[in-house]
Amino acid sequence: MRIWQAAYRDLKAEQRPKEILLTKLSIQCESLTRAKKDWQEEKRRLRREIDTLKELNQSLPDASDQHCTENIDGRKTMPTGEAEEDRIGDPKEAQGPAPRKFAGNLVLNPK
Repeated sequence: MRIWQAAYRDLKAEQRPKEILLTKLSIQCESLTRAKKDWQEEKRRLRREIDTLKELNQSLPDASDQHCTENIDGRKTMPTGEAEEDRIGDPKEAQGPAPRKFAGNLVLNPK
């Protein structure tokens, strides 16, 4: 009986560190499982973002081509020559009177 009790105590002493190790491994496993779920969700989010950016990139050349076509069409309908100069007017008329200096200070021409 004493031999069996001694063997039982020895096995119990060996089992205790293994139980502690098992508990630690269980906690790490739960932590890794949560991290894996987080990474998978982040991966899905990034894939959605990549898909959105791909769609945007595909639409940009179409929009650019359309803009260029509209620009070219607009230039074809623009007046040329003297009619265009009349429409724009004299560039000096568009500017206000030139400022003049008085004793080092800038003063606008009164009118």
